[in-house]
Amino acid sequence: TDIPDVTGVGIKNVGPAVIAGAKKIGADPGNALAIVGTESGFNPHAAAPKGSAKGLYQFIDSTWEGMKKIYGKKYGIDPNAHQFDAKASVILGAQLIKDSEKEIKSVKANPNPVDLYMLHFLGPTGGRKFLRNLANNPDAPAEPEFKASAEKNPTIFFDGTRKRTYQEIYNIMANRLIKNARAAGVEINM
Repeated sequence: TDIPDVTGVGIKNVGPAVIAGAKKIGADPGNALAIVGTESGFNPHAAAPKGSAKGLYQFIDSTWEGMKKIYGKKYGIDPNAHQFDAKASVILGAQLIKDSEKEIKSVKANPNPVDLYMLHFLGPTGGRKFLRNLANNPDAPAEPEFKASAEKNPTIFFDGTRKRTYQEIYNIMANRLIKNARAAGVEINM
């Protein structure tokens, strides 16, 4: 009840709910706005063309169901809520950011918003693996270690037919996150 209704698409319609969800959970509202802008373009009905990612935070089915199972009762989320349920999405998305802040500490002592986003984009295990590989071998191509993600996101992992490196992918994600944060009227601290 403390999350505003989402009445349409775009930052003006979605932003207040994203901010309220982040504040409720204790996640940084700027990071939440940047991730939602990057993932769904502030469209609560966005759906990825490949895979099961849906909604504001583009939760895949398994992550959505897992988050509902762990946190649904705590936050009063209907067990049948779908990724397109904007109020449930802003709460569980903010919780995922909060969880990622804890997860990432095993890899990086002072994570920035892009580091957190990599855990959102690739999942906790994949995100940590990506950041370790980025630190150890930034010029190596990432696709061999992330075949499933590359298949679903070819424009991220490939430049034409050339496999992008960890550093190149990280830079792409940083640029997208910064651009979407600015579009939402916030600056993220790098």
